[in-house]
Amino acid sequence: PLRFSLHPLVESYTLVTASALHGDIFHLAGNLLFLVVFGRTLERLLGPGLVLGLFPALGIAGFLLHWALYPDSAAPVIGSSGAVAALMGAYLPLFPGARIRMVVIFGLFWKRFTVPAWVFLPYWGGLQLISLALGSQDGVAYAVHAGSFATGAIGAIVWKTSYPSAEEKLGAFTSTSFEKI
Repeated sequence: PLRFSLHPLVESYTLVTASALHGDIFHLAGNLLFLVVFGRTLERLLGPGLVLGLFPALGIAGFLLHWALYPDSAAPVIGSSGAVAALMGAYLPLFPGARIRMVVIFGLFWKRFTVPAWVFLPYWGGLQLISLALGSQDGVAYAVHAGSFATGAIGAIVWKTSYPSAEEKLGAFTSTSFEKI
């Protein structure tokens, strides 16, 4: 954020390229897991070209929110979690009743269950907002998550309400090809 504050035009490319960098393999794996869970359905609905074309730009709103809140931060902000959070935000108004498979591991024991998207996604978004409000110092850019999630939800609502045949396309998609995630 500090470099962007000092030279916004010169550093503007980083709003897109930061999504390609990750801190470690676990950071990348976590983003890929959520990308598969939420991106797969959106890709089938909207088409691979649109999702692939938009993906690099999906995290920009989150990066800008983070920059607005922390313009003098020298800590790097990297990862595709902003773009993935935008997909999660878009998923909520489009598929609120979808059931998401979850696994909870307790040592050697594990439990599988499903939870509706309208429960899981607001819960996840709320955790991002709470962590942001409390000023969590764990190195996670919660503003990126929250800003991108909100942008994705707003974008999906705009698409759903202004695209002439969005409701028909969404209805046909959910009735014929929707599966549990």
